[in-house]
Amino acid sequence: MEIILSWLVHNKEWLWLFSSIIIIVILIIADWLPHLKNKKIIEDIRVEPIALQNEVKELKQQLREAEERYNTLRTAWKSSTAPLDQAADLAFRQSNWEKAAELLDEALTIQNQEAAARHYRRGELFLQQFRPEKALPHLEKAWELQPDNDDYGVTCAKTLQQQNQFNQAITIYRALLKKFRALAQQDPDTYLLRVVHSLNSLGNLYRDTQRLGEAETAYKEALEIRRKFTKDKPAALQQDLSLTLNNLGTLYSITQRLDEAETLYREALDIRRTLAQDTPASYLPDLAISLNNLGMLYQNTRRLSEAESSYNEALATYRRLGNLNPSAYRADFAMTLNNLGNLYRDTRRYDEAETSYKEALDIHQTLAHENPFAYRHYVALTYNHLGNLYSDTQRLGDAEAAYKEALHIRRALAHDNPAAYRPDVAMTLYNLSVLYKNTRRLADAETALKSALDIQRGLYHNQPTAHAERLNVMLSAYAKVLERLKRPQELAQIEAERQALQQGRKS
Repeated sequence: MEIILSWLVHNKEWLWLFSSIIIIVILIIADWLPHLKNKKIIEDIRVEPIALQNEVKELKQQLREAEERYNTLRTAWKSSTAPLDQAADLAFRQSNWEKAAELLDEALTIQNQEAAARHYRRGELFLQQFRPEKALPHLEKAWELQPDNDDYGVTCAKTLQQQNQFNQAITIYRALLKKFRALAQQDPDTYLLRVVHSLNSLGNLYRDTQRLGEAETAYKEALEIRRKFTKDKPAALQQDLSLTLNNLGTLYSITQRLDEAETLYREALDIRRTLAQDTPASYLPDLAISLNNLGMLYQNTRRLSEAESSYNEALATYRRLGNLNPSAYRADFAMTLNNLGNLYRDTRRYDEAETSYKEALDIHQTLAHENPFAYRHYVALTYNHLGNLYSDTQRLGDAEAAYKEALHIRRALAHDNPAAYRPDVAMTLYNLSVLYKNTRRLADAETALKSALDIQRGLYHNQPTAHAERLNVMLSAYAKVLERLKRPQELAQIEAERQALQQGRKS
């Protein structure tokens, strides 16, 4: 091995190829790739709306980003003549990343004008090793020391977003957007697409933190710019257009503007079908996402045969992708199983629903063990689905256990990120209250409903359009519990609140 490395060091063109192959092999065997983005389930009131993570990226893009990161590190080290940096560069070129990391850590103890670049390189090296939580402090420090460096800002914001630190990511993207807008006035060909990328990222962040009006504004501006740029343009820009169409369609689904959502989803699907015919490996993942989104929309509009057809095509697409890389699409496959389980439950095919949910749960639990930050949310989602199924089939002990598992996870998530996960906590509490009411545990039902209403009222205050219907359902449920508890004064107060809510919705 030493002989091979020595030969590669003296034959730089082969060194680059050899290192690139190493990166690609590591990416293929790693389980870090499947990051879910933009996959929204909008169900009936007993199955909560979920704060979504970002749109899944296709394998080719992941490989390209990793190769670009590798080339960035190679270039960055060339700019430094410091002995430690040069030694780290050599270790990195020899694919001895642990040694490169040790040398960089030593270099970071020296505070000079190279500090920002060294922190950035250290963060990039952690990302290359699929350790974003370790990368983040270094990326934040690099951005703090050199806030005029766009690469530092974008990489830091993307990593914050992937780690669900949404507010910090918003702050950086806003600063970048302001800068890119100004530069686009002088050089639109270079900077308008950067404006679009910033708007799209902000739209995702606003949506995931329930700032839905701001999300729509960002997406619509991004879509307007993309349409101007993508007419008769290459496939990559058409793909960018389909991404924004999908994101805006998802937002409209969340806010129950379903006709507008379907129009956007269909346009995105048409683009992705065309692209996947020419380059399947690159564009099949996004085709599957569009099929899933349409399946959920059809299900929510009771077009159940169309929904099942879309889900099955999505599953077949993920199986096809899984033949190329079994580990890369586990999360996407599990998400589709969840959606198909919902459909089976809606059509009273309960055994098939349970099979789908349990297979999805096994996958999500494995993923959450490997990366809790990214996948605990989906474990909770699947437990909630199982709770609904068991409740429907009168397996009430199993239902309560499943709901409590979901609630435990969601409360922990909401503690770290209230804006994204408090709606999920409210809906799980509501589901538990229905179970308690149906088993005549009225005191428990009241406790769960009061906690759910405390959260839901706050959500309604911030986003009335998005949360009015669910608030009304919870108030109605609470009124029924108070009626059975024979507490007329409190019942009258809740009925008055419901009436005011309904009048507000009419106006």
